[in-house]
Amino acid sequence: PSGIRYLYMDGNGFTGTIPATISNLTGLYELWVQNNNLTGDIGTIISFLPTGISILYMGGNGFTGNIPATISNLPNLWLLGIEYNFGLTGTLPTEITSLPLYVFYFYGTYLCEPDSPAYDTWKAGVTYYYPGLCGVEHSFINDARIIPQHPYSDTILDTSGAMNDFTDPYIGACNLDAGYATLWYEYTPTENIAFFIDTYGSNYDTFLAVWSGSPGSLTPVACNDDASGQLSRVYAQ
Repeated sequence: PSGIRYLYMDGNGFTGTIPATISNLTGLYELWVQNNNLTGDIGTIISFLPTGISILYMGGNGFTGNIPATISNLPNLWLLGIEYNFGLTGTLPTEITSLPLYVFYFYGTYLCEPDSPAYDTWKAGVTYYYPGLCGVEHSFINDARIIPQHPYSDTILDTSGAMNDFTDPYIGACNLDAGYATLWYEYTPTENIAFFIDTYGSNYDTFLAVWSGSPGSLTPVACNDDASGQLSRVYAQ
């Protein structure tokens, strides 16, 4: 096993976690496990990895936690992909700046950049750098915030870190493209009702759109842009 250098297990629907015994693959150079249903604390998993690994692609899973300072124990790592792991939170350690990363994908996570001039200098040298949301939840449809009941209200003081996703639908009925910074909510009524939704009280430009269905198979219901100034309101039933 120590002679295995390339391990490709992406897109197989695997569940469970990455076992500690992966440390036995001392010659491992690349590990690709993206787009499965794997879980576990990412810091614990990183602690198991052979120190010579250069490519670690873990995107599109259910990993949780934060990148540990011990990421610096992987000095040859030049590609790190951990995108679309919505359970990843916290601030990245400054120790990551010791790595020669060429590719760093952590969009679709809630990881934050550290407030560090050294980090800012380092990331400028990462050729493919796509950051996370830094605490702005439910900016992706697959991580929509559940509305438990009607009526409902939500106050988010800062949406500046919200992002869009390539799967966001266009809003043709209102002559709008996909959102540039979207927040998603999900509501399943227990009876036939009609309701209004608005962004009144916001101090920035907004639009609203309502769909029925599920991600990848959405049917437009209603949309509005600027019902009152820069604020929006829709009626749906």
